[in-house]
Amino acid sequence: MATLIEIPQRLLGTVYEYALRMSPLSLLLLLLATAGTTLIFLYAALLLVAPIPRPPYPSEKTYITSTPSGSRTSPQPLPCWHDEWVSHRDEAENSNAEIQKHTGTIDDPEVEMSVVIPAYNEEERLEIMLEEAIAFLDAEYGRQPLSVRKEKSNGNAKKHAGFEAQRTAMGIGGYEILIVNDGSVDRTVDVALRVSQKHGLHDVLRVCTLKENRGKGGAVTHGFRHVRGAYAVFADADGASRFEDLRKLVEGCRTVSDEDIGGRAIAVGSRAHLVGSEAVVKLQFHLLFSILKDITNEGNSVRH
Repeated sequence: MATLIEIPQRLLGTVYEYALRMSPLSLLLLLLATAGTTLIFLYAALLLVAPIPRPPYPSEKTYITSTPSGSRTSPQPLPCWHDEWVSHRDEAENSNAEIQKHTGTIDDPEVEMSVVIPAYNEEERLEIMLEEAIAFLDAEYGRQPLSVRKEKSNGNAKKHAGFEAQRTAMGIGGYEILIVNDGSVDRTVDVALRVSQKHGLHDVLRVCTLKENRGKGGAVTHGFRHVRGAYAVFADADGASRFEDLRKLVEGCRTVSDEDIGGRAIAVGSRAHLVGSEAVVKLQFHLLFSILKDITNEGNSVRH
């Protein structure tokens, strides 16, 4: 046992003596090379152990929605811009065509705003969040794109001229809500469809169910691959964020000019401003109170 302990000690001593004989520059280069090699090794190890996302099941590329009769539809195919984009790239590569920097085409958006909501066992909180979202989206975008509303207006075109001009200035109009049911075992889907039926959101609110739980990141990614909007946003089902703040995110995206990065932009919201808010302070108080209560109960049980 003593020999096994002495081996690393002698090795470290030899390295230390060798380092003392080196010049400062040589020592610095050695440390940089060691650090670089270590980082490369760790990165390679991470790539080896990192899980590879599974491909989606066929049923996960479908959705259901409510119907005017009060029932739910059979599974309908979800459009997938990502699959079409990948197919276009593969076709270009197989034909030996010159691959451009931004190879691939994406169809024009069908609506202005797509809202992706990842949901796992959210039957108790989902309805409240949806009520707030629907109220804002109806007022901000309308339920149908401008082109559809203009076709239906016909003789009432003059009556709605001012309204339509305002919508045109904002965008193409219309929205969709895509709820990604991440393998819930409660009544999340039933609650979503009940809200859809209540507000007449037939085919506006869609529910896609994942066969196996993929986590929040996987659910959001899956939903984003099936959006139809010019803008896409994901929102938590717990309603922790004010939905009207979506307007600020869109305004941020619209400030990006086409000349800069092709009109593509990402706006990120933050809850940092909520740290000192009344809601968070109350939550912290109740958490501390529950901890103290548990400690007190445990102390009483020990005394008895």
